[in-house]
Amino acid sequence: MPVDLKTTPQKSLVPADDPGMAGTQIVSPTEGELVAHDEESSDAHPSVGADVSMLTDKTPPWLRASRRMAIITLLVGVAFWFYSIKPVWHADPWSHIAYGKLIVSEGLPATEPLLPLARGMTYWNSSWLFDVLMMNVDRTLGGAGLQGATGIFAGLIVAIFVSSLAYTTGRTLLACGIGMALLFLIGHDLSILRSQLAGMVCFLTAWILWQGAIRNTHAWWQLPLLFAVWANLDSSFMVGLIVPVAMMAGRMVDRWVKTGQWKSILRDQHLGKLLLVTQLCLLATLLNPYQGRMWWEVLTFSQNPNLSAMVDWSPLTLRSTEGQFFAATILILMGVVRSSPRRLGTGEMVLLVSLAALGCWNTRQLVWFYPVALWMLAMHASAILSKNGWAQHASPRAGKWSVVMVGLVWICFGFSPLGMRVLHGKQPTASRLNVAFAPVELTQYLVKKPPEGQIFNPVEWGDYLLVHGPENLKIFANSQVQRLPREVWRDYLTIVDLGSGWSEILDRYSINTVVLDKQFREGVIRRMKEETAWKLVYEDGRGAVFTRKLPITR
Repeated sequence: MPVDLKTTPQKSLVPADDPGMAGTQIVSPTEGELVAHDEESSDAHPSVGADVSMLTDKTPPWLRASRRMAIITLLVGVAFWFYSIKPVWHADPWSHIAYGKLIVSEGLPATEPLLPLARGMTYWNSSWLFDVLMMNVDRTLGGAGLQGATGIFAGLIVAIFVSSLAYTTGRTLLACGIGMALLFLIGHDLSILRSQLAGMVCFLTAWILWQGAIRNTHAWWQLPLLFAVWANLDSSFMVGLIVPVAMMAGRMVDRWVKTGQWKSILRDQHLGKLLLVTQLCLLATLLNPYQGRMWWEVLTFSQNPNLSAMVDWSPLTLRSTEGQFFAATILILMGVVRSSPRRLGTGEMVLLVSLAALGCWNTRQLVWFYPVALWMLAMHASAILSKNGWAQHASPRAGKWSVVMVGLVWICFGFSPLGMRVLHGKQPTASRLNVAFAPVELTQYLVKKPPEGQIFNPVEWGDYLLVHGPENLKIFANSQVQRLPREVWRDYLTIVDLGSGWSEILDRYSINTVVLDKQFREGVIRRMKEETAWKLVYEDGRGAVFTRKLPITR
């Protein structure tokens, strides 16, 4: 604070009986003299203190952020960083890249192009656009780009879900807590770079838009545009159409219960708008290279008998970890809904039951159930908090929070592999990029000594061998097992299970080179070492390569 130099006139401080000051007249200064002295002192010694004008937030209002936004940015940034540092451990990214290269160079084929044993089998690809995108990411940024793409998709999923939930409920901490629960439940799926991640981004966006479709005057073009793009990225666009169907079914039931007349349903303008937008979305999904055939292929995909041996496509059971988490989520949601003053809508119940049934059909579909279940859990939890007097506190905007958000984004990006690649040109090594999954050194051996003719390989390694192995490598199978003829797939399972006649099957396919992984086929490797017709030519910590002592030439 500035020092106040003004004083009141003082009486003489010299004692009247001081002999040294005898005869001296003491004159007190007048008020005018004091003011003049104060001004001179002020000029010579400036006032000490802060200029209030310097403390005013001069950030443009449109650029200011709130503390809530900074908290959400922190969660999104951590999600991006966490999933971007994970290695590329699954076959799906390499499958997208392999087929993306083919699509860019030759266009969409009519029959299977990369599996010699599936020649002539009908080819269709619901994720062709995602394949092309991943191929370009790999070509431009390499492995760091693939890791960064995983982190970006994970960050987008968290950002859309948490920010929309915080805006709807007005409770940032609750939204962030529910967002972390979502990461826990679907974290495994988020770590796999495949078209399903793009489908999840589209699903959450559609879920938000559908909830406001009745009031949103732009929904008639926003949702169809989203579904047109979605239908070329992933086959999960069919799941997105369950949302409006459930909403319409719920509204029809509510109108009939309220009025008891079916005519009231026909006169419902909101229901008519939902129906119109849904029809536009249905038409938009036909804007793909396969048009109406895409619908048939998606609906019959899960009936392919080859998928029965894949864990992702198996039914949900309570003995599995996924089944136990699913049951726990259902029980918690039921308890919260029972204690909530908020009514559970009929449409919400229809949607929950539909997505739960889809998840029970096969475990890979649980990723669509959890966001909706947790969203409804948060809405009812917020209603309980409001009932118990937990107020929603305002979060004013300020420029300092904008600076904090920029700093968080920069830190999370800068310390990620993608940031290292963009800022410093550093690329993760092949071994670090594919920790505990891909046969990096084994593939390098095959490049130096390319095998001739048909080889046998694990399905998990087929796509990686196509991308990084020698040219024109004739693999036995890859992750797209649904494209293999049924007989070929049965023969594959017989070999890896060391079933009856497995050695004769290798002879029938004229296989002179066998590639095996140690993670799942250690027993097959031991058996191959005992076979006199085969010799071990390469072995490392991840796999082994065997060749025939007397190659089959036919």
